[in-house]
Amino acid sequence: MPLGTIVRLLGKQSQMGYLDEVYNSVEDLSSDYFQTKACKAMLLKPLNAASSHCHRLKINIDDTKPREVYVCKDTSCYAHCAFSSVPDTLCKCGKVMEYAGDRPENDAKTAAAGSDNGVFVIGSQKFITTDDLQIGNVKIKVLQTRINSAVLYAEVGHDFVDLVFGLLSVPLGCVTKALSQRLSKGCIDNLYRSIAGSAEGCMGPDYKRMLLAPELAPFFGSGASQILEAAESAPKKIKVDSRFSCFKIGGFSNLGRCREQAYRYNSSYGCNRHEFTYCQNTTKTAEICELDPKLHGVQNSNCDAYVKQGPQSFMVTDDLHVRPLTLDSSLRVVSEGKVQMKDLVEKEVALTKLQIMELQRAALMTCEALSSVLLPPKKKKKNLKHLMY
Repeated sequence: MPLGTIVRLLGKQSQMGYLDEVYNSVEDLSSDYFQTKACKAMLLKPLNAASSHCHRLKINIDDTKPREVYVCKDTSCYAHCAFSSVPDTLCKCGKVMEYAGDRPENDAKTAAAGSDNGVFVIGSQKFITTDDLQIGNVKIKVLQTRINSAVLYAEVGHDFVDLVFGLLSVPLGCVTKALSQRLSKGCIDNLYRSIAGSAEGCMGPDYKRMLLAPELAPFFGSGASQILEAAESAPKKIKVDSRFSCFKIGGFSNLGRCREQAYRYNSSYGCNRHEFTYCQNTTKTAEICELDPKLHGVQNSNCDAYVKQGPQSFMVTDDLHVRPLTLDSSLRVVSEGKVQMKDLVEKEVALTKLQIMELQRAALMTCEALSSVLLPPKKKKKNLKHLMY
């Protein structure tokens, strides 16, 4: 399940570090800062690439609808045979795609998989579950205290914000795989190791790979997923039993309109003549291909980015809350931190891949994500009472 889905389903009280703040930041940020309006929807309600399997679970708490199909309803549009699974996606002609129904579930492999009484696990086996669930370089400016005790905020560009926001679309299994033993909070590490170890032989190899190295839904990849080396599923193709222009009008609920019978009044004979209203084009099937929701019409400078490129600077506080950088917001953070200006220092930092991965880990682990990565570790105070003996 994508991290953003977990945060949303838990009412932004997931206690997964400060991902809740990241999610709130996406909600609060105007759509103008994203490549497209659909990009914001992709982060707030990311799709699960394994949804066709997850919906067969006896308990499935994910309420996303990955089978929704949106198409351009303009029958004269030149961008033929394109669809999207994300609302507010722009067609190449510039119009917003509209809902055309839910695509039918026609994956024979998925249907056959349900015959063995399990989804991921083979057969009706029994298990023991213990109480702990065991089975690029980016440049930023940092405003911090002179004594290295805390980071107030970082002044960042769109590239850093995209790395933070993109984490919401990454499946939890990808993060666990990439960060390995560094996710010490909670029981997810134990659950992951159980699938990789003690659960050997209890599930098919395809399902095991799906859990240990889950893929992102098509076009949900970003700089964050690239850092974590998370793969992205191939775009879907759907075959419809209709001409595409008829499908635009009728959607999945009225695919038979190409072949329906009708009566027409023929004035030359003064009577009704029974005839078929066949479309002029004899082709009655179409294959529609999934369109990238991040595309803004036919122009797009960075197909992986959620956040729009530009000169706009953003403020990221220590708890990973993101907002546009303004003088007012800067002064407010300094005031809330109860720090005098003379005690502050600004530093420019070039983050390495390792630091970015540490920041991704910190986003799930601590309420001081920036400080934990950018400042030297705090020295533990010596126990004077112990030294007296």
